Amino acid sequence: MMNLKKLQTIWRVPVYLPYLQPELTDDILENAEKQIGFKLPKELVEILKTQNGGYIRYKFPELPQEIINGIGPNFPSLTDFDWEESKEYVSFELDGLVPLDGDGHWYICLDYRENKENPKVYFIDIECDNQEKIAESFREYLELLELDIENELVIETNDSIENTAKLLENILEIKFSEPDYFNSGYANYQSKYKNSWLWLTPNKVTAGFVRENDKRYEELKNQMNSFSVIHPEIDENYLFLALSEEDLNEEIIKKLRENNIRINFLTEVIEQKSELTEQLIKWHDSDKHTKIIEKIESLPESELDYELKNLLGRAYNNNSEYEKAIKILLTENENGKEDMLWNFRVGYAYYHKNEKDKALPYFKTSALLGYETAKNYEKWCIEELNPITPVNIPKSNMTLNNIAWVFSKKFYDNAEEFNQEVIEYQKRIYKTDENWKPNEIVFDVPELQIEYMSWITKTADLLENETLIDEDKDVFDKYPNETEHQVEILAKVKADNQKYFTALEFLLKAHNQQANKELGDHVFFEGTDENPQIINELPTCYIACGS
Repeated sequence: MMNLKKLQTIWRVPVYLPYLQPELTDDILENAEKQIGFKLPKELVEILKTQNGGYIRYKFPELPQEIINGIGPNFPSLTDFDWEESKEYVSFELDGLVPLDGDGHWYICLDYRENKENPKVYFIDIECDNQEKIAESFREYLELLELDIENELVIETNDSIENTAKLLENILEIKFSEPDYFNSGYANYQSKYKNSWLWLTPNKVTAGFVRENDKRYEELKNQMNSFSVIHPEIDENYLFLALSEEDLNEEIIKKLRENNIRINFLTEVIEQKSELTEQLIKWHDSDKHTKIIEKIESLPESELDYELKNLLGRAYNNNSEYEKAIKILLTENENGKEDMLWNFRVGYAYYHKNEKDKALPYFKTSALLGYETAKNYEKWCIEELNPITPVNIPKSNMTLNNIAWVFSKKFYDNAEEFNQEVIEYQKRIYKTDENWKPNEIVFDVPELQIEYMSWITKTADLLENETLIDEDKDVFDKYPNETEHQVEILAKVKADNQKYFTALEFLLKAHNQQANKELGDHVFFEGTDENPQIINELPTCYIACGS
C-alpha cells in the first residue's frame, strides 16, 4: 500500500529526464486547471510538487499504468489530451475525463463527469469500448497502489557492485558481460545462469538519466550528477539480483547463503524493515525512547541505514543524549543536507548543548526546506545570539521551556487534575518532576496572546477568542477547494487573577485552546517565547510543537 505520509516516494528512480516537466509553480498549476476546466486533487498536486511527472514504482493490480503525467511543455503532459478522435469508438462520455497515463488504446483517468470537485479514478479501454471505476477518489487510488517489486532478490552487503559481481562469478560459475548503462542510466551486470538470464544492479543510482542518443541529451546531461536510491525502504548499499526464470530463485538463495552471502526476497526485506519501523514509531509515540535506542543499537552496523540513523538520532535527542545524536546524525551528512528533519534534529542537538551558533545554520536550512517548527528555533537562536531587551515584560525563569507535555483533544476544566497529569508526564519522561513548578510566575502580565499552528476546515473551527494571523486570513478565498488548511492562530487569554500567569495556568489555557483542533503529528510541547513579541498591542507567545 502507498504510504500517504511519504508521497514523494511514489516516483521511480532514476528519473527519466526527458519525461520530467519543469518545477510545478502555483502559476503553472493555476493555468493548467483553467485549461482542463477542473481543480486537481490536493494529493496529486502534492505529488507533482515533489516531482513534476514521470515513471512510478507502484502499480495498480492488473492494470498497465507506469506513469503519472506531469504538467508542462514536455511529453507526456496532463493537459495535452484530445478525445475527439476516440469518441467514435466508445459508447460512453469522454468529456470530463483527464488522463493520468495512457497509450492511445487505454487510459487511467480522473473522472469529473459526475463530481467536478472530487473526481473518481477510472480505467478506460478505447479499443474494447469499456470503462471501469477503480477508486472513489484519487486518495483511495493511491491507497490501493502496490509496490512493483515482484520476485526480486536483495543482496544485503556494503561491498561494491564490482566486487560482488566477481564473488558471484566464482560461486555460481558464471561470467558477467561488461555492465550496460543504456537502458536505465546505471550499471546493469548480465550473465547466463543455466537456462536463465541473471541481472545484478545497485540500489544507489544516479537521480536522473537521459540516453546519449536522445535529442535533448546536451540540455539534460548535467542533471545526472546527483544520486538517489531505487528503494528508500532499504540500505542504499544493497544490490538487486533478478532472474528471468524465477523458479531458480530458491536455488540461487541456497548457494549464496552457503557462501555466507546474505540474500533474501526484496518483499521480505521491506516487510521486515516496515515492521521494525512501525514498532519504533509506536515506542516514539509512547515516549519509550530508551527502547528505540536499545533496539537500533542492537542491530548490525551494516543494517543501520539513513532512516534508522535518523530515528536513532531523534531518540538520543528525546533522551537528552545530544552528543550521541550529533555523532550518529553527522555520519549521514551528505544524504541529510536536503532533508528538513535531518537538519532540524542536528540543530536541535546543538541547540540543547547550548551551541546556538552551530545550531542556527541547520535550523535555517530546515526552515527553508519547509519545516515550520524549525522557524521557531531559528528565531530563538537569533534572539539568544543577539539578545534584546524585552518590551515591558520581565524575563521569566521559564519553567515552561524545561518540561515535557503532549497536547491532546482532552479538555480540562479542573486545574488540579491537569496539574497531576503534567506531574505524571514529567516522571514518565524525565523520571522526576523537579523542573515542573506550577505556581511559578512565568508572565507578569494580565493578558497575552497565544500563537499556535493547526489544521482547520472552516472559520467556524475558531473559538470566540481566536483569529487567524494576517497572512492566513484569506486562506479560504485563495484555496476554496482545499478541504483542510494549515494556519497560524492567535488566541487572547486573560489571567484569572487579572495580574499574572503561573506556569500551570498558562499551560492549561494553551492546552485547552488547542483541544478542538487538528494538530497533525506536531503535538509535543517544545516551549514558548521567553521574550514575547508585541502583536496587536499584546505580548504574544508562540507555542512550539514537534513530532
